[in-house]
Amino acid sequence: SDVYKRQALYGEAEVQIFTAAGKPVQTLPGALFRWSPVSDQLAVRTPEGGLLRVVPGEAPQTLLEAGAGIQEIAWSPDGRWIAYSGLRTLKGEKDVYSGQPGARYAFLGRIRVEGGRPEELLNAGRPSEYGLILAGWSPDGHALLYWVDPMFSASLLADGVPLWALPVRGGPARALTMEPMLLYEDFLAPSPKGDDRIAVVVGGYRGAWTSKQLHLLSVRTGESQVLFSGPYAVSSPAWSADGTRIAFIAMPDRGDLAGGEEARRGLLQRRLFVVDVAGGSSGPRWEQLTDDPAYRDEYPRWLGEWILFLRLDRWDRISLWAIPASGGSPCWILERIDAPLTWFGYYGHLDWGNYLDVWRPPAP
Repeated sequence: SDVYKRQALYGEAEVQIFTAAGKPVQTLPGALFRWSPVSDQLAVRTPEGGLLRVVPGEAPQTLLEAGAGIQEIAWSPDGRWIAYSGLRTLKGEKDVYSGQPGARYAFLGRIRVEGGRPEELLNAGRPSEYGLILAGWSPDGHALLYWVDPMFSASLLADGVPLWALPVRGGPARALTMEPMLLYEDFLAPSPKGDDRIAVVVGGYRGAWTSKQLHLLSVRTGESQVLFSGPYAVSSPAWSADGTRIAFIAMPDRGDLAGGEEARRGLLQRRLFVVDVAGGSSGPRWEQLTDDPAYRDEYPRWLGEWILFLRLDRWDRISLWAIPASGGSPCWILERIDAPLTWFGYYGHLDWGNYLDVWRPPAP
């Protein structure tokens, strides 16, 4: 059957598309997908490392063939380009580290949404001594954001690396953070206003419970402003739609909690905060919105003047809440969300973005 052939070719990696009412539209092979920021179409990375453009209900358009080595993908803010990072094997050359045939070749590139000739913007040498991992675009679309994977080492990468910016119209790459940062989608938040600002959680070491500060970076100038300091560990910054405030999560920084009951108790102190990035001459002004010892607060998302956020209790029960951005009492939205997550995650970080997204209707 067609289903059997698809599973034989692609395993279980597939993308399923539904209408908002829950009606199935389309199923296709895919290991990663991203929605366009301006229209109802998808960029899909196939399990074999190719790249598709998909208009739901229509036949996919192949932008890059299987075997291209595509790994991470991201739309430009104007929806005209799809950027990608990739890793290919050079069968005729020896690897830098193993000395065996099959050298690695790491690259960053982009391709127009309608197709055409792909543009390689950066590579890590031939053969490559390190990897390149796409983080996204600057909000103004003038640069790609990426991380360098030192020595292709998952262990080194887990403790964080600096964030870099590469101008797409030419020019040298520049490190945006002198300190390392962890490679989580919710540790990097581009401004919604189309300028060059990004909010970033900065700080090395894989434990999300220590040494994590909230910075506001200018991609164009490289300037960095600390938005929230003190003995706290920050996570999950999220911008308000007007670009004036950032919601985030913070907990007291008590050093390396390592694990066990001490780490569980420490993570139960995560609380929801908001910082006004247009604070005037006095600098950024922040406010703590929650303080319930029964819950650990996580992953804020804006919806108008409300902030949706998740809560995890000491029994790993997940619930959804909302609170006015100006402060007030939290309102319970969903009593239970069934997601296969436990309190530890990966050293205190949980991939909430795999289980929750918020749709914002267009402004009138």
